[in-house]
Amino acid sequence: MKKIIIFSIFTILMIFSLQQAVLAEIKEEEVRKIPSKLIKLLPTENKLKEITHRPIWEYVDKQSTLDE
Repeated sequence: MKKIIIFSIFTILMIFSLQQAVLAEIKEEEVRKIPSKLIKLLPTENKLKEITHRPIWEYVDKQSTLDE
């Protein structure tokens, strides 16, 4: 009887630990999917120049000095 109880407790603990490992792998896959979506949403270099008017700011930066 003691052997059956010990075996059942051991089995329950093993199942619980395996379940935690599987849940961790599922969450890790979800985290990996997010950056790939972000890369697709980020603008390209040319689009970024259009959005931020970077050439204007580059010109202003060249004209300014560190003393100001």
